[in-house]
Amino acid sequence: MIRLAIEFDREHRVYEPGELVCGKVVAEFGRPKKIRAVKLVVKGESLVEWSAQSEKPDSDGHYHYESFSGREEYFSSLFYLFGSANGTPVQLPVGQLVYPFKVQLPINLPSSFEHKHGHIRYTIKAVFDRPWKFDHEVKTAFTVAAPLNLNQKPQASLSIREEIEHGFCCLCICVGNMGATISIPSSGYVPGQVIPVTVEYENHSNVEVEKIKIALNKRLKFYASTPSSNTKEDKLKTVEAQCRSPFRNKSVNQVTINLRVPSLPPSNLDYCGIIDLDYVLRVVICFEGMHCSVERKFSILIGTIPLYNSLNAYNLNNVTAPPPTAPLLPGLPPTSVVQPNNQPGPSIGFVVTNAPYPSHPGPSELPPPSYEACVYGARSIRGKEESEYMHGARVPFSPRYPVYNLYGSANPTPTAPGYGTQ
Repeated sequence: MIRLAIEFDREHRVYEPGELVCGKVVAEFGRPKKIRAVKLVVKGESLVEWSAQSEKPDSDGHYHYESFSGREEYFSSLFYLFGSANGTPVQLPVGQLVYPFKVQLPINLPSSFEHKHGHIRYTIKAVFDRPWKFDHEVKTAFTVAAPLNLNQKPQASLSIREEIEHGFCCLCICVGNMGATISIPSSGYVPGQVIPVTVEYENHSNVEVEKIKIALNKRLKFYASTPSSNTKEDKLKTVEAQCRSPFRNKSVNQVTINLRVPSLPPSNLDYCGIIDLDYVLRVVICFEGMHCSVERKFSILIGTIPLYNSLNAYNLNNVTAPPPTAPLLPGLPPTSVVQPNNQPGPSIGFVVTNAPYPSHPGPSELPPPSYEACVYGARSIRGKEESEYMHGARVPFSPRYPVYNLYGSANPTPTAPGYGTQ
């Protein structure tokens, strides 16, 4: 066999629950092949698995490792593209053969997810059933990106604000204090969007602020049912940004650090009962010397559709109101020019009519997202029972998630000195 592959109608291979997955199986033979059937196996499932040391030693005083696992199946379908299970073998000619397929996805599916302790995975495997010989098989995976509309989550639009009072001591003697306020405009963001974290502080001591750093962390919980119920937790840092000195002592300072959300799966993983996922924003104010840092954590919701009212912050300089569709009210000017205040870039006016327009963009005005591979890299999709020589099985797979470019060609400019990402 010269070539065996599965090709999709979408280059990024990303689909939403309920959509139709279309593609084709392409086979190219160097010599005639006798085939009983060409079958397609489409599967959606989640799996968790890990090993843990026993809590108590055995009679010989040895500790053993026990494997825990859990599994959910969302769908599993078998289709025959050619022939049947008991069909008469047919000799396929030399050259390229194409077998198109269409698969309807169920509605309630969790988003694709990959981790060393578990995954939510959607695969398609094509099998050329050869009588009395090894089958030719190819397997690949595609991404299901379940929509999470932040506009339908009331907690996503809530702003975050916390005030901090911190005292400094040296040899049990108070040497001053610092007050700080951490502000974040909302609690919900999408990949590609920037989380602006503002820290305003007033330092009444001689202890210098060394740096302020923020990080978006992923919190995971896996649930196993075999051989008994067990739970495993894991924490991962997804992206970090920081601001270093100069910081002025005994004065009021304000720093805003922009943290861009990378390609990540949405929060919660709805419809999956064995994997929980949420995100936490960690803000740390570090001081010189041996003084302890001040740390705060805030829950952040990561979605796939951004808050509509948040788009005003990015598109204010590019908005032009359409002409009114109703007569103007008497005594009012037809238009007025409004200059945007405190917005990055040049001050460009936009026209506002007195017609009643919505106060924020709608879903039709969202820029189309790109689909980028998850920042955690790729993993093998080969099952334990499958041959490593299967076509495509050894090619690592990484889910892709929608990433929005809400800033045009320009990147958001940090307002903090010494800003950087890691």
